[in-house]
Amino acid sequence: MPYGILGGLEFVAGMKQFIPTAPYPLQKNKKLILVNQLVYRFELLRLFVIWSNTLNSLVGSF
Repeated sequence: MPYGILGGLEFVAGMKQFIPTAPYPLQKNKKLILVNQLVYRFELLRLFVIWSNTLNSLVGSF
């Protein structure tokens, strides 16, 4: 599902909750943090691919 630029920015802002900012008791949550960071990176990559596809189609239409 393609995102507009504003939708993309909202999406990235929403994904920030996956990055731990507060200090956690690391032993308990290390695995969870790792998974969240992987998900975050994957979503950013997917978003980048979507944006580049959108840009390509826009440039191609001119």
